[in-house]
Amino acid sequence: MTEKEHTFRIHINATLTKQLLEEIKTYHITEAMPTHLVHGNRFRFKKQAERFYIAKDYLFYNTEEGNPLLVVGSDDYEKINEILRHFHGKVHASSIHMFQSLQMEFFGFTQRSVNAWVRMCPECTGLARPSTIMRYQEVVKVVREPWFAVAVFGLSLSEVDKTRNEIAIFIQDIYSTYTLCEVVPWVEPDTLANFLDRAIQTFGIPEIVKLIDGSLRTDAFLRFCEEKEIQVVEPHINPELFTQEILTKPEFQMRYLFFEIKKEPNIDKAIELMVRNHNFTDLRRGTDKIQRVPADVFFRRPTRMKSKKRSYVYWKTYKITRADLPSLIDLLPEDVQEAIPASASESPPECSILPDKEIEAEMRPEPDKVADALLYDPANPEYKLTELESPQAAYLEGYSKQNGILVKVARESSFVRKYPSRTREAEMEEFLEDDTIEPPKKKPKPTSDLYIRGISPEALEFEPHPYWILGPVPNTDRYLLYNTETKETSEIHKIRIFQLEPEERAKKRHLTNYLIRKFKNYHPYKVDCDLSFGK
Repeated sequence: MTEKEHTFRIHINATLTKQLLEEIKTYHITEAMPTHLVHGNRFRFKKQAERFYIAKDYLFYNTEEGNPLLVVGSDDYEKINEILRHFHGKVHASSIHMFQSLQMEFFGFTQRSVNAWVRMCPECTGLARPSTIMRYQEVVKVVREPWFAVAVFGLSLSEVDKTRNEIAIFIQDIYSTYTLCEVVPWVEPDTLANFLDRAIQTFGIPEIVKLIDGSLRTDAFLRFCEEKEIQVVEPHINPELFTQEILTKPEFQMRYLFFEIKKEPNIDKAIELMVRNHNFTDLRRGTDKIQRVPADVFFRRPTRMKSKKRSYVYWKTYKITRADLPSLIDLLPEDVQEAIPASASESPPECSILPDKEIEAEMRPEPDKVADALLYDPANPEYKLTELESPQAAYLEGYSKQNGILVKVARESSFVRKYPSRTREAEMEEFLEDDTIEPPKKKPKPTSDLYIRGISPEALEFEPHPYWILGPVPNTDRYLLYNTETKETSEIHKIRIFQLEPEERAKKRHLTNYLIRKFKNYHPYKVDCDLSFGK
């Protein structure tokens, strides 16, 4: 709920009388203003009444998120007592939990009224008040350092070349995305255990191994992890331990391999080039969440970066939290980043060593840092993972930001045909749920945003006419769009949707104003409510 909407609810809840509700109903049916209102109050009444609508002789309030709430008058005491008695229940729920539940179904209640009703309950008033002493739960381990949790998966090279039957095994650090790869002719019982053992001799023992590919699970590998006291988790056993980003790692790795094969036909060299580019370059900006070189993050290496908020160049340093971590700077290239030229007129570069919190804030955006936080305590299994809801639901929660804008739609011929799932939107939904409508500002440029969308920059083409976003389709990754030329609506996957450039938006400003008025009160997917309660 926005601050503006919260202020509106506080203002109208105090005077939500039966007379006012009847006047709002009359206005929606006959569009007649109350006779006792003067000109200034009529405009205010009209603005307030537009937030309500009538369905089956019931008055509903429509929130900005599109959730209909049943309106309850402030002087309908029998109805109010019946609802509060139902939500208070035999368990004697607290006023905070009651108010949170009421806000999801009804409009007209305030926290003050709920508190007053709970204080009148004789059983609740007879209980001892909760202590005001602050109590802290036991702190559990949070994944905020490299090589704490690693993801393991394999790719069959026969999908790239039918003459190659080898398996490429990947071990990827979840925090920094630093990747290790080994190509084997076939998977034996101890193949993965030997590969992980060589990595352990170099980097140390990780705490968690997330086994994405179930075909790599062998008894020898499980015994090896048990000897090293490594916890092994799998998606079908512990689905809450796997975010969507982790589950789609094999799909994205295969896509990166397809693009590298275009430049290097030799598969072995293409894999080596793919891993090197992934570990030692910082060209993956835009939709990627780590905006630094994975090798620098993995080895906690100082990096010379130019701040976006500051005009000078500074050295980025990472605090080494484990004294037993080996120093492997010799394994890195001499200069993995190009030097930033400084002109004679500029002031000498300043050095700024930022604290760990600012380093993490630059490495990962704030919502992603919470979503990927992996809470882990093997000694106490009752501490479960605390992760946010799916990125799709978090994005649709603020869908009104994308609702009501002109966009352009990429044609299906723009997608790479070599990878079949890019040409079928039904399969795209399995691994592109993290993608958002954040296109590059200029079109024919081979950016990582186009690659992640599965679009070939050379074949990128748009539909000739712009579209208007009406809103997201519930429980999908599609949006309902209105074709401004054919006047037809269609559901289109969000990876095909791009924003218009500023010059195009300026030319079509009159069309935008017309569409805003046309679809002002348009609700394509209105939620049905249960009206049986309280009859």
